[in-house]
Amino acid sequence: MVTGFTDIQKFDMIVGLELYQVTLDKYHVIFYFENGHILLNVASAFSHHSRDQSVSYTYDIYQDQKQFRVYRILRTKVKGVSIYSRNRLVLLFENDDELVIHDNPESCSWWFMPVNAADEDNWYIGDEEDLVDL
Repeated sequence: MVTGFTDIQKFDMIVGLELYQVTLDKYHVIFYFENGHILLNVASAFSHHSRDQSVSYTYDIYQDQKQFRVYRILRTKVKGVSIYSRNRLVLLFENDDELVIHDNPESCSWWFMPVNAADEDNWYIGDEEDLVDL
């Protein structure tokens, strides 16, 4: 299983891409980029913060109380990606909103996946050295 965020270069593929759509499932949230070409599954939690502080919340898949206000980042391009800590990946959007993906070291809590099977080489769930047995 993968734990943490380590190689920032693996996430460069979404810089410049527009967040196209967000869908909810009972056990994960899917962020679709660039007309659904690449998707990011989040199966633990994410936070959304705006520079003007009008938006600030954490959406946790396994909590009952949930906020979901991603309209500010829909159809907005990612202008940068950074690893804040081993358990936090930050996507910075052109409007300066941040989407923080939280890693849960006890489960496979996030993964990138291309929608087109021909792009299978672009799947990313972490690096082999991040794989651990629980």
